[in-house]
Amino acid sequence: MKTIKILLSTALLSVSFANAQQVNGTTNAGMSEFNNVLRVGVFEAFAGGIDVSYEHVLGRRGSFDVEALYITSAIQNRKYYRNQNLRANYVSLNTGYKFYLTRKENRPQGWYLRGGLLTDFGKVKQTTGIEDKANYYALGAQFKTGYQLVLPKFLKGFTADIGVGADYRKFFIKNLDSSDSNSVWPVLDLSIGYSF
Repeated sequence: MKTIKILLSTALLSVSFANAQQVNGTTNAGMSEFNNVLRVGVFEAFAGGIDVSYEHVLGRRGSFDVEALYITSAIQNRKYYRNQNLRANYVSLNTGYKFYLTRKENRPQGWYLRGGLLTDFGKVKQTTGIEDKANYYALGAQFKTGYQLVLPKFLKGFTADIGVGADYRKFFIKNLDSSDSNSVWPVLDLSIGYSF
């Protein structure tokens, strides 16, 4: 009886392992060798911010993409904020869809178009005297195009992404004129990361 249980367990594990290889390999139509990508923004890191993005492959041509950016006066322009007796924090969330115009079959690589929704929250607080503070919120959209490279062999999984485009934001700030509440900014992104 014990031998039968061992044989059944071995057979079950073998079948499970074979199915897992088929699902995770390149044989599954529409899926790829790399289904997830983690990246960090290069320009934001040099400027003192933290920019992290995650991409999940939905099919051969499309991916869901989310990016989070955090900037704080404790990292960026510390001397300026300290001299002004201010403390500031800023968080931005950018969710979108990437459509690959040209794409390698086994990885999310190639020229793409991306559209996304932006949500921002910021806070500035005075640290001395009367502790005044101001909050602001913004909603908007982003459109960009770019190219993503995923290395398949040398440094397998290394990913680089460069994109250009534009951001539109509508700010919701108390006592702000409606003419000043809309803004359009150019976008230049460079990020590096790892695909798996």
